[in-house]
Amino acid sequence: MFLGWEDADLSGSPQWVHWLIRDENQRQIASGSSLLGMLQDEQAITWTGTVDLIGDGTNPPLQGYEVGFWIEGWDSAGNPLAPEGNSKSDPIREPVDLNGDHELQWILFGALGAQLTIERISADREIVANGADIEITAWISNVGGDTNLEFTVAFYSGDSDEPFATQKLNGIADESIPISATWAAERGVERVVVIVDADNDIIEVDETDNSASVGISVEYAWGMGWVESARQNLLAVIGIIIAMIVLPIVAFVSMKGAITGRSELFEDDLLFDDEYEDEDDDYEDDDYEDDDDY
Repeated sequence: MFLGWEDADLSGSPQWVHWLIRDENQRQIASGSSLLGMLQDEQAITWTGTVDLIGDGTNPPLQGYEVGFWIEGWDSAGNPLAPEGNSKSDPIREPVDLNGDHELQWILFGALGAQLTIERISADREIVANGADIEITAWISNVGGDTNLEFTVAFYSGDSDEPFATQKLNGIADESIPISATWAAERGVERVVVIVDADNDIIEVDETDNSASVGISVEYAWGMGWVESARQNLLAVIGIIIAMIVLPIVAFVSMKGAITGRSELFEDDLLFDDEYEDEDDDYEDDDYEDDDDY
């Protein structure tokens, strides 16, 4: 229902309501129009009608989407309705007492009941060996009404119908809860899928955001993880290789220097001994000559 005021007589002239639905990124999702019924009492006007926002189910509105309305029509003299606060870019405002999101021009779609979602999902490693243990973590939250019902969070390997791990939650309110499971990497499997409320125990308006996946690349055989570690830490590997080459050279040069220094010291000792022996020889020769003179 739309309420308005108009000085002119609108009876006998048709009016239509137009609507535009946009998503959380302000992108247009759907639009349409419907013929309205109109009742005018002096200047007060009441428009009523039915609008099909679902569009035969092709573009159903989801939580977080917004819809704006504006009315098109003419009075009995052929003058169009005023566009101020009544256009595609400036939709009709909601009454303040009926608005809960402080955005009067756009009506926000929301859920009165629980609305489970997976905010994000991650793996502690994304390039692994076959058979390696990978920790998968999904952050579960409820962006709708509170629920105290128990539901299941299931982890699936690729397109498998059977989960490799499940966990139970006894309800969730306005919070985000991390749920983790360990997955053994399988060659040929490129992703791990997590589904919240896997058994459909919780009635939700929108269940399109109940699953999420993370990509995993199994690129080498079991036991060859050092290859990937080397690839991801190339600078560290280069530094180790350089150290393995340089350290033996430094050690060899140091040892050679020590040996050379010892040899020189040994030669100095021999030189000292030779000089000492020469002095002894001279002394003995002098004594012998003195004996001859006697």
